[in-house]
Amino acid sequence: MVESIQVFDDMSDQAKFTKIDDGSRSKTINIQLKKDKNKGVFGRALVAGGTDGRYEAICLSISLIMIKSFCFIQRQ
Repeated sequence: MVESIQVFDDMSDQAKFTKIDDGSRSKTINIQLKKDKNKGVFGRALVAGGTDGRYEAICLSISLIMIKSFCFIQRQ
């Protein structure tokens, strides 16, 4: 499933934008998937209800081909 994994120190967003190294680094992980294993969809759904007409609903969907996210939150 995984073809390669890279872990490296990356410059901050401001340093990348200004092209001036400010010495700030963060760990970055780059995971390359095999070509035949990089397709799929997963998600999460939550529905909760309570007293006095209170409820909550959340839905999240992510596609590995193109990241798509949908979130619906309703509270009353």
